[in-house]
Amino acid sequence: MNETLLKYLPENAVPPCLELIKANEVNLKIVNQRVTRHGDYRLMPDGSHQITVNATTNKYRFLITLIHEIGHLVAFEKFGRRIKPHGIEWKQTFQYLMLPFLRPEIFPSSLLPILAKHFRNPKASSTTDSALSMALKAYDIPSDKIQVFELPSGSIFKLYNGKLFKKGQRKVKRFECIEISSGRVYLFQPHAEVEAVINRLQNKKNKNYYAVLMAGGIGSRFWPVSTSAYPKQFHDMLGAGVTLLQKTFSRLNRFIPTENILILTNERYNELVLSQLPMISSDQVILEPAMRNTAPCILYAALRIKKMNPEGLMIVAPSDHWIEDEKAFERNVKSCFDKCAEEEVICTLGIKPAFPNTGFGYIEYDQITPQETGSGLFAVKQFREKPDYETAKSFLKQGNFLWNAGIFIWSVRTILGAFKEFQSEQFELFYSGFDILNTPGEKAFIDKNYPKADNISIDYAILEKARSIFVLPATFDWNDLGTWGSLYHKLEKDKDGNAIVNGDVLTEDAEGNMIRLP
Repeated sequence: MNETLLKYLPENAVPPCLELIKANEVNLKIVNQRVTRHGDYRLMPDGSHQITVNATTNKYRFLITLIHEIGHLVAFEKFGRRIKPHGIEWKQTFQYLMLPFLRPEIFPSSLLPILAKHFRNPKASSTTDSALSMALKAYDIPSDKIQVFELPSGSIFKLYNGKLFKKGQRKVKRFECIEISSGRVYLFQPHAEVEAVINRLQNKKNKNYYAVLMAGGIGSRFWPVSTSAYPKQFHDMLGAGVTLLQKTFSRLNRFIPTENILILTNERYNELVLSQLPMISSDQVILEPAMRNTAPCILYAALRIKKMNPEGLMIVAPSDHWIEDEKAFERNVKSCFDKCAEEEVICTLGIKPAFPNTGFGYIEYDQITPQETGSGLFAVKQFREKPDYETAKSFLKQGNFLWNAGIFIWSVRTILGAFKEFQSEQFELFYSGFDILNTPGEKAFIDKNYPKADNISIDYAILEKARSIFVLPATFDWNDLGTWGSLYHKLEKDKDGNAIVNGDVLTEDAEGNMIRLP
């Protein structure tokens, strides 16, 4: 048994696992990988205990599954057979049994904080915890499998049994998918592994399209959930089964090639990014060695894209906004891409204000017909700082103001030309290392020179100086999820106005609350 377990478990986990197996008289069966589950526990007719675990090469997944199933056995023996399979008795037993294994001698350091969070309130399956599922996937043998949430809406995928499905819209936490042969609708978990079927739509992704996701913020307004060590973009804030970063990546991946999406973040979040987006390479993560606001990192990213493709068109977008209508988002971004491909202009997406919000900046545009600028875009008059309440009311009354969502589109040629004109010293600082970008020498150059860059935003550095800027009023719904209040506004509520995330809650005399379980 010891030699067998060494094939499937981390070495330092074998002795304590053997003790648990012997102490609970477990008949352990390791079987060929099944699609439907990682493992199960059964009380056999003769009173013996049988635990079955998939023969996965991912030793960390095997360990979690084994202890998960032993937890069922111990909980049933201690509390009786009438308890819920994944109720509080099992959760507490699983936590107790798993605690001795949560140490660096057994799990990689990158997994430990994710596991610690998971075991505050363990789920019925590790696949329903988006952060843990993605982190564990990084230790799987590479395969052609992809998780459902990663597929663009409308994609065709295949199951292990050969059945074909078309991915539809999300319904609560799962995706409605249509079986091609029967037309029946089935619900799929976001992290269900399937095989993508390459189709003409997927092959039409424009190789000149690039995206830069800004994922370096600390989300301090969402404390205590969001911390500097684990900011909000890496959390499933809406209980949707995917983190904000994963959702944003998937939205852009509908029409931008996977290899053309870059993640801009701080060095401390590198492992978090790679664990949540295992489909990208480490070269796609642009690490800031120092905090220098948005202009330097956008300049750095633009130069890297120019080195790969001088004809590149790029969108810069926050990684923590929530957009439901992804088709409308795609249409809007493509309209801006078309404009930027034809002319040396900067485009941005503006949000039609729903109320006089003092927490957003505003974009004032010329009130002319969109036909004069093409594609529904309006010429920008000026960017306005966050106003007081009375000023915000006057903006809405005038009718030519939009919320600034911080989503910008331009060609690489245009944005680098703007930096060369308006931020010449900063441009020369980064351009001096152009020849070694995307090479092994890049890191040393950036580590030395990035801290010398000015601490300035893209708004002050470029946007307030540039002459040809256009805004497209967005046709999609949008929420920046910047505060607990904005999250509450986005979530569904019960009859008493309580918004509940990640669990079921019994309430009494409770109205208008935001309740989020770990």
